[in-house]
Amino acid sequence: MTGTIGSAPLFLDIIMRWMHIGAATLAIGVPIYIRFVAIPAIDETVDEATKKALRDRLNARWRIFVMAIITLLLVSGVYWILFVVNLKQKPPLYHALLGIKILAAFILFFLLSVLAGRSKTFEHFRVNAKKWASVSVALGIIILLCAGTIHMLPNKPRAALTTGSVNSPMNSTLPRTYPRPRGAVLPTAR
Repeated sequence: MTGTIGSAPLFLDIIMRWMHIGAATLAIGVPIYIRFVAIPAIDETVDEATKKALRDRLNARWRIFVMAIITLLLVSGVYWILFVVNLKQKPPLYHALLGIKILAAFILFFLLSVLAGRSKTFEHFRVNAKKWASVSVALGIIILLCAGTIHMLPNKPRAALTTGSVNSPMNSTLPRTYPRPRGAVLPTAR
């Protein structure tokens, strides 16, 4: 794909979208697995000494994924906000839900980091992993609900966006609009 929409190539938009969805799937799916499959199975079958050793080995492997997931989500999320979404066209509910989604994501990042981490300061999180994995699952559901809702919200009506100027950056017919340099003339119908 060589065409561009806005200021970035379309293929880059698609790659960033895939990165975001893939990383979010792991960030939400793995805590569900840990909370509802791994922890109950380990609690039923393993003694305390083995449980701690198993938890340490699992966390060492998961820790690498947590760092990669957080990095991918931050890079793709910032890219999406800066280059893809025109926030001026979005209704107030979009902004509120986006704020809730971002706040929940940062709390989820913290919980994933401390659950997979080694710091003695946060050992109480790992000791109560069932509780904090449940909180992580709840945050993941909130993030999914917000994400699903904001992608369904329509843009503001055109009349609410225009400033009356023909050269207003909001008068574009492109799927995504970006502010144009001052004095830029919009193409006219022939």
